[in-house]
Amino acid sequence: MWSVGTGYFVGEPREEPAATRAQEILREFGPRDHLRTEISNHLRAIGRDIARDFVVD
Repeated sequence: MWSVGTGYFVGEPREEPAATRAQEILREFGPRDHLRTEISNHLRAIGRDIARDFVVD
């Protein structure tokens, strides 16, 4: 997981069985929209931040 601005993203694996397990974990956690800023702030505090001007090809 990485903080991006006031949000975050989860880099999901594409290969099985890791892809299926990642989806299961995300479903188990349920809705997280109300925690978006809090999650982002925590990720930034532990150094998991991507600058806003970072471009991914």
